[in-house]
Amino acid sequence: MGLRDLFFKDDDKSKNSANELNDGATRRQSDAAQNTTSYSAPEPQQNSGQQEVHINPDLLLKDSAITSENGEVSEAAMKQLWQIMTDRNLPGPDMLELKNFAASLESTGMPKDKRYEAAFLMLSSQYPSFNKATLLASVDTYIGYVKEEQQNGRQQFNQKKQMMIGDQLGKLESMKQEAASLKAQIEELQKKYDSLQTAIGNMDVEISNSTKSIAHDEEVFNNTINHFIGELENEKVVMSNLNIK
Repeated sequence: MGLRDLFFKDDDKSKNSANELNDGATRRQSDAAQNTTSYSAPEPQQNSGQQEVHINPDLLLKDSAITSENGEVSEAAMKQLWQIMTDRNLPGPDMLELKNFAASLESTGMPKDKRYEAAFLMLSSQYPSFNKATLLASVDTYIGYVKEEQQNGRQQFNQKKQMMIGDQLGKLESMKQEAASLKAQIEELQKKYDSLQTAIGNMDVEISNSTKSIAHDEEVFNNTINHFIGELENEKVVMSNLNIK
């Protein structure tokens, strides 16, 4: 399992082609060859019978700090990084061998710097050309390996963000614009509604007042007509009783 497997699901990784994986492997082999060229492995003592040191990633992790002031750190990713370093271990003694030896001395209770010094003396006695410059050069090489993983991880995260967020950001912006447009339309319609309601209220009052006024005037008109006709009827009665021909 590679470092990216800790952060990217299978469906994310399936987006990458086999060519990309092959290219990555080829690039690593090329980089390893270049780093090996720049890093001169110490020569062991002749006839020393020294066997290659077995590097234990779990031991390296145990001897590492897994907390950071910069934020959350993944212990699983730390372990995988040590495994990657172990898989790409440079020839001869270097930082990994020294750290591995030092970690094995933890039970002695010595502080880390003293364990490192003891491990260095042990390695340098078997590899006379192993020195501080060689040790520090190996650290720089391994830092380069880690930065390769970092670059690969950044590319994967960029692809994942583009795949999972990129399209949604465009849709989200479109939805926001549509929502703002609808809100403006609603506010405009609300203004029209309020204005219409005011006009309806005013017209309702006018109709009510006009209805009352017309009803009153009509009643007065009818009363007047009826009264006038009554007066004429009375005049007719009076005139009918006159002693005239």
